[in-house]
Amino acid sequence: MKIAFILTTGDTSAGTEHAIQSQAVGLRDRGYEISIYSIYRTNGRLSRIMPDDIKVTYWLDSEGKDLTGMLSDEQAERLSKAPSTLISHAWDNQYSKLTDIVCRKKIGGLREDAVVTTTPALAMLASYFLPEGTMLVAEEHRASMRRGVGITPLANVVHDVDAIISLNNENAEWIRDRFPEYGFVSAVIPNSIPDVLRPRAASNSTIVMAAGRFAPGKQFDQLLEAFSLFKAGHPDWTLRLFGEGPGETKLRELIGKLNLHDSVEIITGVTDLTAEWAEAGIHAMTSRSEGQPLVILEASAAGVPTVAYDCPIGPRNILTHGIDGLLVPLNDTEAFAQTLASIADDTERRAKMSSAAIQTAKKYSPKSILDEWEKLYSELAQRRTPSEPRVEANLKILRGSRENETVTLPDDLDFNGTENAKKGFNVRIVEPRSLSAQLAQDVNQKFVKGLLMRAEICAVEIPSYSYYRQTLAIREEDSLRLLQALSRSPQEGVCVRAMKGNSRLSTKDWHPGVDELSEYDRDLANVFRVFIPISDELRRFTFGSVFAVDIEVWSIDQDAYVAPRSNPGVDRLLNDDFLRGSVLPEAPLWDEINFPIDAVYTWLMIVIRTGVGLRTITTLSKTVHTL
Repeated sequence: MKIAFILTTGDTSAGTEHAIQSQAVGLRDRGYEISIYSIYRTNGRLSRIMPDDIKVTYWLDSEGKDLTGMLSDEQAERLSKAPSTLISHAWDNQYSKLTDIVCRKKIGGLREDAVVTTTPALAMLASYFLPEGTMLVAEEHRASMRRGVGITPLANVVHDVDAIISLNNENAEWIRDRFPEYGFVSAVIPNSIPDVLRPRAASNSTIVMAAGRFAPGKQFDQLLEAFSLFKAGHPDWTLRLFGEGPGETKLRELIGKLNLHDSVEIITGVTDLTAEWAEAGIHAMTSRSEGQPLVILEASAAGVPTVAYDCPIGPRNILTHGIDGLLVPLNDTEAFAQTLASIADDTERRAKMSSAAIQTAKKYSPKSILDEWEKLYSELAQRRTPSEPRVEANLKILRGSRENETVTLPDDLDFNGTENAKKGFNVRIVEPRSLSAQLAQDVNQKFVKGLLMRAEICAVEIPSYSYYRQTLAIREEDSLRLLQALSRSPQEGVCVRAMKGNSRLSTKDWHPGVDELSEYDRDLANVFRVFIPISDELRRFTFGSVFAVDIEVWSIDQDAYVAPRSNPGVDRLLNDDFLRGSVLPEAPLWDEINFPIDAVYTWLMIVIRTGVGLRTITTLSKTVHTL
């Protein structure tokens, strides 16, 4: 089988690139023909030496010059300054009109049996330009739920990939929840660590070691702050930071500010840390998020226990807290310093963790991981023939799994919680002709209305932020009963988004009856967005939170209840308003005015549809609409 890997920048020394190079060499050693393609070239130095028969091809250099010979330097420079029409800057800021043209040509010309992408943007480009029969595997090397809008390119083409590969179960579960039953294979294959001789670290070492790119996501500034607190009680300990990147200068400035010149070293230019781990006593990680941090595995293989933030989602999927490492609440530098002290002061405990860490690392041996990759490619090859398009194969598999499933939603929806209530499922499937905004609204509003009635919770309908969403206000003393009612509801497939004001508190929705609402979300949330997703069978269109019901928890302030966020119509309610359970009378909003007017004065551009013409005059940020 011929396999091509596509990377954005293949010659950086980051974890994704290192993992792909290890995959490529391992599969090549098992008889696969391997090619590596990179959109950009920086310095051309790979993190490991490639065999002669693995060709690494770069399409552009870091300055935007075309290395393929398609365009002149002048053309390439001009196109590199124009925004991409395919990949939004908000999704991934590394794309331009130049990458659109080059990727269309180069990806469209690939004729390998399988193509592996490493980012959502690359998956989308591969779906657009690859022959429809080529096997397409999308690897997710980051925490998908932390990508934000960066996951959108993958969401756009999820029906057209053969497989999405996650590094751990937590990420795979999120992928399955976010893109349920599109027909693709969702598998977990972690990265491996090189099977080399590793000297074991000394248990009496007084060195804290950290490694990674000096970039905001690694939060080495927080590590320095935590180490400063730790250092006060442990003057004989030192910190070594290995890496490079744009944040190096700021880190050195912070070292000076914290007066850590004599106890912190920044070491750059080291690509192989095998010998360095042998001198470390503790590995520290303060990242904001991680996919599967190879640095933890490398430390563990040398017998160095890790102290890490419990960030989404890598560390907790490798480490067992208290056994082979310690997890600390995210962004709590004081707790991090205390945890460092607890393990530094207990040599016996550190020695036990060291032995356990070595056993943990053995689970990620190259042989076992390569066996999983071979199993995957064999399975994908049997799912369809090379002449069968990816989309059609996924649809066939999807339909095959639903031969005995009813796919229409009955008109007599029962949300009364009786024994005869319709059993729910994660995403309701309806015929495409039945899928509508009105159906989604009816499903959600009927469910919430029945839930509140059964729980005897008084609610007031108030003006909503969204045209499609209904918003209900409840009193703060009823919030616990609301959560209990949701937890006990027999209705399956319910999603609850915990929010504080207009900001969501977690990247993962709560599914009552399936998982538990975290203590963090329970304590801070004052808005609960409730919805039951419905979709057509291909998942081309899914109606979810856009048509939800927002339940706001209003807090008492002297003699009235106040809103948890600004509201277009009301910000204070009396207790009698809740007891009446009424829909509040309100003055008309701008889009509800039905009497003649001469002009509209706004701060932002708006479009008003009227029976007569509309003339718009703009001055600075103010706009006058003259009818």
